[in-house]
Amino acid sequence: MTTLMLAGIVPPGTPWPDGAPPHERLEAEPGLALALPVPEDADWTGEATTIALAEAQHGLLCRYAAAGDVLPVALGAVFSGRAALAAHLSSEAEQIAGQARLLSGRVEYMLTIDIVAETGSGPAASGGRDHLRRRRAARDRRKDRGAARKRFVDGIARRLSDQALGLRVRPGRGAGRLATIDLLLPRGGLDAISLAVEAILDDAQDLGLCLTLTGPCPAFSFLERPADG
Repeated sequence: MTTLMLAGIVPPGTPWPDGAPPHERLEAEPGLALALPVPEDADWTGEATTIALAEAQHGLLCRYAAAGDVLPVALGAVFSGRAALAAHLSSEAEQIAGQARLLSGRVEYMLTIDIVAETGSGPAASGGRDHLRRRRAARDRRKDRGAARKRFVDGIARRLSDQALGLRVRPGRGAGRLATIDLLLPRGGLDAISLAVEAILDDAQDLGLCLTLTGPCPAFSFLERPADG
């Protein structure tokens, strides 16, 4: 018996996508369940298994999201086999159908805002006093630029909120990531967002920032609280 992890739900009749990782499909009342086989030797106490399954789930659902509706499922919904998975789907059919209706025709895009590493340190200081002066000036510039970057993120979030069905701003993780903006868009609504992002690229460059828009992805960020309407 193969252990399966439920990755997501797609509407009945959804075609098999090209390039998707190996997976199984199970017909159920709310739609077609997409399940990934879990290796028999999976070590659930380590991060390697979780990372591998998360990457496989994301890759699988992005393939489906490129062509049609996908309802993602939180990572870790593991079942002992197809019978156990079918029983779960039957018991949760009403809730699954409700979430699928709310996210129908909607996809998620991510706008990442990264800090570009500065290069070059300028001419050497002429002495100790000059060195201290330069340190103070550099500290003040970093403070001013940090405040300006925060205003930039707040401003682009307000601008994009007019174009998106839902929006979430997440603080960056790591030294290079300033923020990530998750966007819930109607399928086919990318053009307006792309134009808005292109309009601020020069401002971003002036602040030493790099903007990257990726998607479509399954709407994980809006699974529990999708936008109204």
